[in-house]
Amino acid sequence: MATLKTNIRWLDELLPEGILIPSSTLISGPGGTGKPLVEFQATGNNFVHCSFLRPP
Repeated sequence: MATLKTNIRWLDELLPEGILIPSSTLISGPGGTGKPLVEFQATGNNFVHCSFLRPP
């Protein structure tokens, strides 16, 4: 199966084989942690970015 290397050092250390293609990958975390940066690093590949804000 094909994989996608993110070229983000810390993420590639967590996922040494890369992200499987095709697959669905959820990247979650608190605001300000750089989630969109992970997606934008994968330029040239298809991705969907969805953001949700829930009230406190």
